[in-house]
Amino acid sequence: MSQLKTISIPASLFGQLESTLPQTAFTSVDDLALFILQTYLDENDADKEITSDEEEAVRERLRNLGYL
Repeated sequence: MSQLKTISIPASLFGQLESTLPQTAFTSVDDLALFILQTYLDENDADKEITSDEEEAVRERLRNLGYL
């Protein structure tokens, strides 16, 4: 397991995460926050190359939509 670090967030933001928790499958605010941060980073990684499996999934989706 990777080493963990601590970050500080405003109490109001923590409260928003906490109130959102019951609407998710996550069991802790930490898990939800990690997911949100990782998703943001993954979506904004301009240098990230897609895998052949991801490319095939996109092609399949486009075929199903009638674009290919």
